[in-house]
Amino acid sequence: MSEQLTIRVSLSRPLPTDEILEKPPFDKRKVSLAVLLAATGIYACFAFYSSSQVDSVKAITAEPIIAKPVKPVTAETVVVKAPKPAITNPVKEKLVVVASVAYSGASEPDTALHESVSRMILTSGIAKHEPVDTLRDIKLEQGDASRRIYFFTELNDIPGQNVYHRWTYQGQSVAELNLPVRAERWRTYSSKRITADRLGQWSIEVLDQQRQLLAAYAFEVK
Repeated sequence: MSEQLTIRVSLSRPLPTDEILEKPPFDKRKVSLAVLLAATGIYACFAFYSSSQVDSVKAITAEPIIAKPVKPVTAETVVVKAPKPAITNPVKEKLVVVASVAYSGASEPDTALHESVSRMILTSGIAKHEPVDTLRDIKLEQGDASRRIYFFTELNDIPGQNVYHRWTYQGQSVAELNLPVRAERWRTYSSKRITADRLGQWSIEVLDQQRQLLAAYAFEVK
């Protein structure tokens, strides 16, 4: 028995012409309005952004700058005290013979007992307020009747006072010289002529105003 194949074809009915959808017409007014609204929005955003930037700049630049006060510089005045000038006028010698006074004696030829006496020199002369040489013992040459010798003394830190040079021969004072001190550092001297009839031991004492011994110098005349 043979089989039969039946094929049925159903054709749809075409749509009527009045049912086909038509494309809406192009409306220029709506498009223009949309473009105008978009442009207005963009401008408003840009204006807002620009205004915020300007306000930010103004806020930054409007801050005042306060300068710190500068401390004035003052010059310090330094006063330098000039040293007192030494009085270079020569001291006139004045020998005064006094009563005999026993010489206390010194263990060394020259002995300074006080710090105010910095130098003492027996010399044959004085030049520009300094001794020209140093003598230890005095020797009279044959035929010399006498010889003048000088005793130089440098004093410190006793201005306005007086010191004395007391010349002593064999324990007896034969002359005394008053020497004013006129500066912090003062150089002075006294002199004595030694004669041939006074050979032997001599000494010179340096005394202060109260006649206290400051220094002593011993020598021999031959």
